[in-house]
Amino acid sequence: MEERLCILVVDDDADTLKLMTRLLNRHGYDVHPARTSEQAEERANGCGLIISDIVLGAGDGLELMRDLKSRYGLKGIAVSGHAEPDDVQDAKEAGFDRFIAKPISLEDLLDTIRELMAQAVPIGSHN
Repeated sequence: MEERLCILVVDDDADTLKLMTRLLNRHGYDVHPARTSEQAEERANGCGLIISDIVLGAGDGLELMRDLKSRYGLKGIAVSGHAEPDDVQDAKEAGFDRFIAKPISLEDLLDTIRELMAQAVPIGSHN
């Protein structure tokens, strides 16, 4: 049996977090939801990917990514309603691998996850 990818999903909007968690679970991912940076810090260990809003009510998604990337080496997808070039650049500098503007298309999100995780396959591994 193939191991399920653990994804840390961080969003301070309860409805968005619930919806993303449910949809990603349905697509076979092991989702660890978090509404705050503190919850995310507690739930990050063992995850291979973080999907985080940039603007969190209690915390900063950019700082969170910097910390989790240095501690766990997580791949990251930033999501935000603020999608100006400076926002995208700030996310990249914080360690996010991709940026998706809200509203998020489920198909785009799933494609981005697959693309990022395919890059993470060690050389010499075969599917």
